[in-house]
Parts: sequence; C-alpha cells; structure tokens
Amino acid sequence: MTTQGTADVQTAEPRPVTAVAAIAWGILCALVGLLPWIATGMRLPLQNLWATDAPPSEMPRVLIPLSNYFVSLTSAVIIVGAALGGLAVVIARLKGRVLGAGHVLAGVVGLQVCALAHAVWAVKDGLDTSTRAQVYLGGLAGGAALMIVIGVPILLAIARGHAAPVTLAVAASSVALGSWLLALMSAVIPISVQVPLIVWRTIEWLPPIITGIAVGWCGWRTVKRTAASVLAVVIIWVGPALVTAVQYGLGSRIYLQFPRELVDASKQMFRMALGTTGQGPQRIAITVVVAILSWFIFRARSQASPASNP
Repeated sequence: MTTQGTADVQTAEPRPVTAVAAIAWGILCALVGLLPWIATGMRLPLQNLWATDAPPSEMPRVLIPLSNYFVSLTSAVIIVGAALGGLAVVIARLKGRVLGAGHVLAGVVGLQVCALAHAVWAVKDGLDTSTRAQVYLGGLAGGAALMIVIGVPILLAIARGHAAPVTLAVAASSVALGSWLLALMSAVIPISVQVPLIVWRTIEWLPPIITGIAVGWCGWRTVKRTAASVLAVVIIWVGPALVTAVQYGLGSRIYLQFPRELVDASKQMFRMALGTTGQGPQRIAITVVVAILSWFIFRARSQASPASNP
C-alpha cells in the first residue's frame, strides 16, 4: 500500500513545460489579445497630423492601433493579452503542468513591445515634422508603453493565484475585457447584421459580473482580502468612467488643439460617467450582489468538500 501511495504521488507531480513552449504560449496570448484589431485588417487609423493626404486603404498595417481615437482599444488589447497570459498559467496548473510565469510574461511583453515599436515606426514615418506631431507620437507611444507595464503585475498576480492580488487583477482586466469584446463584435459582425440588444447588454454587464465573482471568491476574512474586495468594487466603478473620459477628451480633434479645455471636458465627462448617466451605481450594485451570491456558493462548496472526502 505504501508503494502504491508513493506511485500515486509521483504520478500526480506536475510536469514542467519547456521555456520555449512557455514563451510561445505567451506570444499566443498576446496575439489573442490583439484579435479585435487584427480582425479589422490592421490598417493604421487616419492621423490628424499625417504629412500627406492618404485614403484609409493606403495607410500602413500595424499590430497596435496608435491613434488618439483608439486609446481605449489600444489599452484593451494590451491588458487582455496580459491577463490571458496569467490565465494560461492557471489553466496549465489545473491540468497538472507547470507553465513558467516568467517565460509566459517574456512572450507576452516581447510581442507587445515589438508590435508597439513597429507601430511607432510606421506612425513616425508618416507624420509631418512639426513639434506638435512629435509630442503627439510621444504621448501615444508613452500611453501604450504604460499599458504594457501595467499588464506585467496583472499577469503575475493572476498566475500566482493569491486571493487579494488576483481579485484586483481580475477587476482591472475585466474593465478592459468589456471594451475588448465590444471591439471584437464590431470587427467580425457586418454592419448589416442586426445584433439582439441582449447580446450588447450581456457584454456591457460582464465586467461587473466577473468582478463580483472574484470578490465573492476572495471574500473578506482578513484585512488584506477585505481591502482588495473593496478596491475591486471601486475599480469596476471608476475604471469604465475613466476610460470614457479619456477617450472623450483625446477623441476630439477640437479639444486636442486646446489642452486646457480638453482637461476640463474630460473631468466633466468623468463625473457624469461615475453617476447614473454612465451607469456607475448600476455597476456597483451588480458587482456587490454577484459578490454576495458567489461568496455563499463558494462557502457552501468549501463546507461540503470535507464531507465528500471523509
């Protein structure tokens, strides 16, 4: 019996995945994150400061849509790619495989940095030589680079599986997931197809539902978990409002010419998006309700598991 037990333990030992394979998985996750943009054909959006008049069909192809009109999409494809990298590590662990988080991170970040560098080169090659154009390009590149940096702790937090960090990472990435799904639907579904309203509503409310499940799983048994759960609710409330405000300000050609007015307009939109106009209270309510229901479900399962394994 002892020999059999030892054999079972040895059989249950997780099998490591090679570094090359783990990096490849990271690259794949980053590519899946880019799907909403890839599905559009990857033509660089028209730029206000382009040196020549060029139709959309003649714009270069890039892997990241660097444009003031696509700030939310750029953020979404980067963050979702990072979150998928962390999820890949978790799924591999559940299947008895060890997928190195560092190697997956290298694949995700490596592809995203290369894609950003190529996009910056393509935009720089077509912009005029004015100082304003250089500031414009620097701002877009810096913002995209910041998203890549933010994606690093999100990937690692999900991969490591500790309750509080995972909950915060899931809340942040679920905000990006909403924009990601909307962009993917718009890219793959023809304009002539009438999509039922329930589909759009489901996508709209998916982020607070996912966050609520994460909060219910995390719970509030300790101060750290309680703080993470509360902060996750704040993220799902403030995050979409912040995305809306930034996109509203940067997506206006008029406001870009008047930076002070741009900031004021973005602040006003942010305040509106936090309220009922932006469905902020609804997001909080859904998150809290789902969190409470999920907590009861997870608690019931944890209490039933010892009885099922006497």
